[in-house]
Amino acid sequence: AAEIMAGGDDEGTDELLPGDKVNVNTADLEELCLLPGVGETIGQRIIDYRVENGGFSSADELDEVEGIGDTTLENMREYIALEDDAP
Repeated sequence: AAEIMAGGDDEGTDELLPGDKVNVNTADLEELCLLPGVGETIGQRIIDYRVENGGFSSADELDEVEGIGDTTLENMREYIALEDDAP
């Protein structure tokens, strides 16, 4: 069976680098879990919130998701995208 390990390799596919963004309105659970402070539980709450409320119009709205407080929001803010930014 294949093993997926977080950290420990040089690929860097399990963490975000400066400049990387996660679109909280379209990301799946795996992508949301890349955000600092977000695990499967909070990631699922983000998905549930956007389904119930039609998505996020600002990063500050993530504060409405249970489990995301001011500190978590500030830690993830630089990685949040709200719409697809095509280069």
